[in-house]
Amino acid sequence: TPSPEGALATERRETSPALRKSADALRAQIRAHVKKGAPQAAAKLLEGAAAKRLLGPFALDDARVLVAQGFYNLGRDEDVLAHAVPAMRSLRHLPEAGWLAGLASWRRGRLDDARRHFEATAEAADNSWLAAAAAFWAARANLVGRNPERVAPWLEAAARHPRTFYGLLAGHLLGQAIDFRWAEPDLERAEIERLAGRPAGRRAVALVQVGEDRRAERELRRLGGVADAKLARGILALAARADMPALALRLDRQLFPQGGGWMSAAYPLPSWEPDNGFRVDPALVYALIHQESAFNPNARSGAGASGLMQLMPRTASLVARDKAYHRGTKRKKLFSPEVNLTLGQKYLETLIRDPGIAGDLFFIAAAWNGGPGNLAKWWRKADHRGDPLLFIESIPARETRIFVERVMANLWIYRHRLGQESPSLAQLAAGDWPTYIAQAGKLELAARGLAHAERTTNVEN
Repeated sequence: TPSPEGALATERRETSPALRKSADALRAQIRAHVKKGAPQAAAKLLEGAAAKRLLGPFALDDARVLVAQGFYNLGRDEDVLAHAVPAMRSLRHLPEAGWLAGLASWRRGRLDDARRHFEATAEAADNSWLAAAAAFWAARANLVGRNPERVAPWLEAAARHPRTFYGLLAGHLLGQAIDFRWAEPDLERAEIERLAGRPAGRRAVALVQVGEDRRAERELRRLGGVADAKLARGILALAARADMPALALRLDRQLFPQGGGWMSAAYPLPSWEPDNGFRVDPALVYALIHQESAFNPNARSGAGASGLMQLMPRTASLVARDKAYHRGTKRKKLFSPEVNLTLGQKYLETLIRDPGIAGDLFFIAAAWNGGPGNLAKWWRKADHRGDPLLFIESIPARETRIFVERVMANLWIYRHRLGQESPSLAQLAAGDWPTYIAQAGKLELAARGLAHAERTTNVEN
């Protein structure tokens, strides 16, 4: 399916440069109003003569979806439907139109409309996360709407995306055991020779053999930028086995953008630990790091969030009770994996113990991303009706909605990798709120130790 950007570009090519410039300015105004939380002002622009003159059918529908999202964030479901439903004529390019229409219809109690919108979206979406979400909610709508024969087929459709939040949840409801394979990528002699054929590759292999993983990773990063697919597979295999989680994850995404690569590379187990060891389950810590920084210790956001767990310097200072992390000499220490993990774990413990969070995993993830103050505001204002899934889908901050679902999926996948149960998955499947229940123990520690030992042994051999 062509992307929305591709469809929009095709439509733009059919207009004059002067009209394109005016249309771009109008669309920028609409986006600005929505971003400021004023979708009603954006809607007025869409209804005006300029929009009818400047925007083609697809550009108009694209803007309608943007406005519908703005109204959805404010809980104005009738306005959502007024904009999202007409935009569904472009559903093949804009499946978000059907998703918003489905959620708004659900919140208005129009279950048959919700069912139709979710089913259409699930069939149109080519993004695995949206396809799984729409299929799962189609199953929900059919269940509540007393169409039991249609529930299992839609759950099965969602479960075909097993790395996603709703895919994992659907699989659990169907009684399907999580069944990921955690073998390390094979590092064949031919791949070692291919690596050794490049100066940077030779240096990297030699550095790994003497335990200089950090320096080896720098060499492989340089090489990865110019590698062909075969060489990249060799780098991926070496990175996965030699404790280079950021590089392994990046190359897995590069080589297998639709999934289907090496799960051990896509969900790595790094050797880093907090200074005083793990007091929070590593599975939850890794789930956050995977989404926050993709295991890059040097990651830094535009807002200043730093390191593995993307800690804001002000938060690090409060947790450490040391202003030097905010304005002083210790700010750069946030790029040390051990320091970042130590302070990040302390902040995570603070959130878990917060009386307003009470160990709820949705709340933990939402507060981590959006802040405890915003979480409290969303809980009061969002139209969630005590439904855990509707609460997530009703958070007005799109980034936080995505973050919560990604972290939960990561958590369940890491639980599986570490040989642990996922009680929060069972809780959510039963309609309950998912709570943090510590699972760390000998089995998990043995799994981590064995994985690291295997990596070291296989590289040396």
